[in-house]
Amino acid sequence: MPPRLGFRKSRNGCLKCKERRVKCDEQLPCSACVRHGIECSLVASRSQSEMRGDLSMVSPSESPQPPLESDPFSVFDSSAAKLHGQEPDVVQWRVDLELMHHLTSVTWNTLPKGPGRQEIWQVALPRLALEQGNEFVLHQLLAVAAYHMAFLYPDDHVRHAVRASQHQDSAIQGLRTAVANINENNCHAIFATASILTISAFASHSTGMAQDLGPPTLDSLIEVFSLVRGVHRILNSWEDYIFRGPLGQLLDLGSHDSESPLLSTVLRELEEFAASNSPHFGAHSLITCIKFANLKGYDSELRVVNMWATYWSHEFFNSLCTREVPAMEALNYYVRIFEAVESNHWYLNGWSSGVRRDIEMTK
Repeated sequence: MPPRLGFRKSRNGCLKCKERRVKCDEQLPCSACVRHGIECSLVASRSQSEMRGDLSMVSPSESPQPPLESDPFSVFDSSAAKLHGQEPDVVQWRVDLELMHHLTSVTWNTLPKGPGRQEIWQVALPRLALEQGNEFVLHQLLAVAAYHMAFLYPDDHVRHAVRASQHQDSAIQGLRTAVANINENNCHAIFATASILTISAFASHSTGMAQDLGPPTLDSLIEVFSLVRGVHRILNSWEDYIFRGPLGQLLDLGSHDSESPLLSTVLRELEEFAASNSPHFGAHSLITCIKFANLKGYDSELRVVNMWATYWSHEFFNSLCTREVPAMEALNYYVRIFEAVESNHWYLNGWSSGVRRDIEMTK
């Protein structure tokens, strides 16, 4: 019997829809599978090479080439960020309410510490995200909450990871538009999104998060470095406005009297290493970063992990991309610090071992 008028018979639908004998909309993933929170066969059947073939930004090759640093958001050009279904239905909005509740009650307390952080995460950021034109902030908040839930609940990993990548994709699209027109009014929303973006970048490539991508790699870390450098360049000239705004406390690092024993040890070794390998711009930049972090309060080791890339010259960034020996030597010291903070931060899971393995392969 021919199909009824007004309906197109689906010949490429997912296996679950065929089993249930329902019409499949053939999205990636299909809306029925997203609604039921199950893995869609249309996504599973699409190969990694096909996913990466759609990318127009940075793509790793056998011979690493220095990124142009023109697009700081290329770290999200991965297969996980392409798992985009239709616009949210009622069920998905309920999921988003769950994500916002999780963010303000659980996730916020796993993120970098500092003065006034609870007020910022539970009140200031949600309020800013709900202002007209700041939808990209809301998407970014929901993305990091979804990544956290994907980490916490392995049995429901696929559903949360797909939702995280959907929100992350929307956040990046909105952020690109906002950055092109940055001003004294929207710089606070851009700063908020950029501050969380690095966390999402690490989370999206952490062990087990993007199951089709494998463990974190040196290429992935370089893409995160590129993101950090790009965001820093964009926001640097707006720092005074941001400091006086609703999120100014995020820039107040405070100070403390005691230094991190690990940072002090690495600093001594680095200074000896740099003295015998002159000039060594990578080592000197890490020395400067550690000295600054040791003067400030709260998570000084994590601050080195997040901020070292902002101390580099463009020449050192290129030498890191091409795996030059001096750059790999400096990176080894950085990975020691990374390894120390990884166990206390869910979004860094697996990074130090993955990067160290790639460094060893360059020798």
